[in-house]
Amino acid sequence: MAADFSPRTVPDLRARLAPDGEMTIGLIGNSVWNERLGIGYGWELVEVMRELRDLPVRGVMIRSGTAVPILKAGAVEYRVADSISFIPQIPYDSVADYLSAIDICFSTQMNDVPGNVRTTGKFPLFLAGGRYILASEVGEGRAGSSGFDAGELSGNRSPNISCQAREANQRS
Repeated sequence: MAADFSPRTVPDLRARLAPDGEMTIGLIGNSVWNERLGIGYGWELVEVMRELRDLPVRGVMIRSGTAVPILKAGAVEYRVADSISFIPQIPYDSVADYLSAIDICFSTQMNDVPGNVRTTGKFPLFLAGGRYILASEVGEGRAGSSGFDAGELSGNRSPNISCQAREANQRS
């Protein structure tokens, strides 16, 4: 049976992830630490949460991988660990519920063949769930989101993402 990713209300899950009704921003995907670049999928979430700590925003990262302990340490260093939920890998039939609890989904990818392919896997899920998407202008991210230019995966790209998240928070 095919999973149904249409928008839904998940009040119990939403209350666990955003107990005070905060806006949620997050991502889903395998997070492998890249030693050469010094980043892993999800680093942008930690950076953005640091930039947005003055707003009622909660971060949600769904998945496991070698980068998760490093991301958690970064969240502690930036004093945002209490505002990010790190959720281990979840069963496929729960993905739609968790995505429905995230207001803004991130899809940050490198501008290479794997990055282009990954966008075709995440975008249908995010779009079917009616999620607002912030994505690097890679692959489907060029056409299907409120994209930002991730440029090279080095340096701090969070101000542009943070600015767009602030604007979305003001609209909600």
